[in-house]
Amino acid sequence: MRICGIKLTHDGAVALVEDGRLVFCVEQEKRGNNPRYQTIDNA
Repeated sequence: MRICGIKLTHDGAVALVEDGRLVFCVEQEKRGNNPRYQTIDNA
């Protein structure tokens, strides 16, 4: 059996599971390569 999970909201993701085994998954935040932190310039 194949199961495809899709999250379309904030930090979207998609995953495919086949016969209880993870085949593929990706998160949009990882593909966008956007840092999730603020740099400290005046330390």
